[in-house]
Amino acid sequence: MLNDSFSQKLRRQLNLPLQQKNFFFKLLLPILFLISFFIFLEAKRRRKKNYRKKTSVLNNEIDIKIICIGNILIGGTGKSPIVQEIAKLFLNNNYVVAIASRGIGSNIKSVNVDSKQQKFKDFLSDENREHFEKLMLHKNINKEFYILQNPNRAESLKYFSQQKLKESNSNKKYVFLLDDGLQHFQCPRDINICVWDPKLLLQSPLYVLPIGPYREGFGKNDFQNLLTNFDFRFWSRTSYQNLKNYSKTIKNCIKIFNLKENIQDIIVCSETIFYEISPGNSLKEIDSKAISILSNSYNNISVVTGIANPDRFLLDLKQFFPQKNFKHLSLGDHGNLSKNALDFINNSEFLIFTLKDYYRWCQHLDFAFAIKLKKTILCSIDVSFYNLNLEKEDFFTKLVEFKR
Repeated sequence: MLNDSFSQKLRRQLNLPLQQKNFFFKLLLPILFLISFFIFLEAKRRRKKNYRKKTSVLNNEIDIKIICIGNILIGGTGKSPIVQEIAKLFLNNNYVVAIASRGIGSNIKSVNVDSKQQKFKDFLSDENREHFEKLMLHKNINKEFYILQNPNRAESLKYFSQQKLKESNSNKKYVFLLDDGLQHFQCPRDINICVWDPKLLLQSPLYVLPIGPYREGFGKNDFQNLLTNFDFRFWSRTSYQNLKNYSKTIKNCIKIFNLKENIQDIIVCSETIFYEISPGNSLKEIDSKAISILSNSYNNISVVTGIANPDRFLLDLKQFFPQKNFKHLSLGDHGNLSKNALDFINNSEFLIFTLKDYYRWCQHLDFAFAIKLKKTILCSIDVSFYNLNLEKEDFFTKLVEFKR
């Protein structure tokens, strides 16, 4: 590994058990615990207020199913591909789908983009642009979807309801997906899905920042409540080959927290998908044969990441490119390009980026020029859902029929 960003080093410290944290962290432990406790109290106060009721935003006549997908962990649980897969499930069943997200970054504009009118897609943040492009690739001829980018998701919901009112076909069904909305209390929802990492639950300190890597919770008892507080527990993520072992880890985690396994426990199985860049920054999927040819053509592979969990990403890549020399530069979660990164790219022969990172950087002229003559591929994650008995889950039916 060539270099880690400061945020990546900090993230590793947050994930470590208390006894394994570095000297400076231990030195400041009393102060950090105090800060963590105050953050916990504020998070608890907000959760007690609960979410707005649906009728406070929508008329009773407007039937839109609202599903929230979020997490307690700070980044890196593989939430984006889960949002995309749920969107595809509803598209397959002829729903009009909206994904609502605030967007990430200091200059994010509120913008609404749909599958028919795409002229504002360049204003989407990296994760929202990835949502858009992945859904455009989805093989459903009559798909109709919206990517709604606004810090106030209740405003996005109002916009989506207005589109429904304009529709002449009263038989169309609508679903509104809240991306990362568990802590967004101003927007109502019918279903809450919380994404968990069982390995981190078993090893990391069960505290909010800056002691542990969480947004809520203070101690094991509080996490027991959080684990039962939402409608579905998504355990993310593993490969199909490791499904059995991962299920054992989840069951062990549930047992340690004195909880019971139930039908709301869903395992997220992942698959890495590779793409080439087509004209207009659109995507073309690469098959396994093309990946094998690439693997035989290059010995050195350069990877630049701006994601929360690059270690897992690199492990995934090494399965496709065994016995290759990987050079990696981490810019931290949602990291921007630096001069060092551009120099690294210019001195590389074969480059791999995540889809999310590419769409964050592709409008940077120096980046576009640097990769123009390089062999460049992009990758993303597709997921599928299994229950704890290792059976493929019909999650669409579960969502449609779910009642509290």
